[in-house]
Amino acid sequence: MPPLNRPLVRLLYRKHRITNTINGVNYIIEYRRSPFWTYERPSLWLFLIEKSTLWHGQVWEVFPNGGRCGFSHNCIRAVFPRRQMKDFLIRESNIVYKICYEDKEKK
Repeated sequence: MPPLNRPLVRLLYRKHRITNTINGVNYIIEYRRSPFWTYERPSLWLFLIEKSTLWHGQVWEVFPNGGRCGFSHNCIRAVFPRRQMKDFLIRESNIVYKICYEDKEKK
């Protein structure tokens, strides 16, 4: 595993966040590039050809006290993944909101 204190590595593997709020309930998706040193032998060729466009994201519900509860995750191949991750966040947060909170509103 390469040291994470190098500026280029920190830049390439930083976390990105997108938020979505539904009736006061906050959801975020955190996504970053897939680390290439986990299962393969690290090399520049592997990173440039396969791993530079592979992104992993997870949807979280953020509670008012700062706690979080994780739900589904997504793995995509894209150069600029923000639009796909935002669509995934909206779709999944609507599903989770309907399951967890819609019945409480009706009562």
